[in-house]
Amino acid sequence: GGGGGGGMQDDGSLLSISGGTIVVNSGGDGLDSNGSTEISGGIAVVSGPTANNNGALDSNGGINVSGGTVVAAGSAGMAESPEADSAQGWVAVRLTQQVAAGQVISIVSGDQVIASFRTDKATASIVVSAAGIAKGQSYDVYVGGSLAGEQVGNYSPGGSISGATKVATATAGQAIFGGMGGGMRP
Repeated sequence: GGGGGGGMQDDGSLLSISGGTIVVNSGGDGLDSNGSTEISGGIAVVSGPTANNNGALDSNGGINVSGGTVVAAGSAGMAESPEADSAQGWVAVRLTQQVAAGQVISIVSGDQVIASFRTDKATASIVVSAAGIAKGQSYDVYVGGSLAGEQVGNYSPGGSISGATKVATATAGQAIFGGMGGGMRP
């Protein structure tokens, strides 16, 4: 799973997102809960930190996603993923090389772009949860290309990988591990 939140204890609080649109550009932790995080609807787009002592997602009690869209990009040191048993599929990628500001990162299934995100700062990890992502299925990650016409913050469902380079393949539901977050919950 994805709990951990830097080794801090779950204080019993809940960050719940059930609708609407949230666009976060953070220098520290992006979506941050000292308890649990539950996302059941809406769109949450997080352009998280560049420093490895913070994460785009940080939840001491774990992150469960059952609906909506979550796109969270940032540093890799404390990168956190949703719980493995989240009802909605998700892909988490720790990039082998940082992606520079202004580049597009796309999650692709076959020839279909599921999600695209334009970085506005150096990015070393990305987590995407959206309808159509199936647990256990492999997804390709590309850098380059372009966003689709419909955009929320720096995210678009769809996009183009024309001229893009494949940089990774990830399996939906497999967590990335950072420093003290991302799956180190006891």
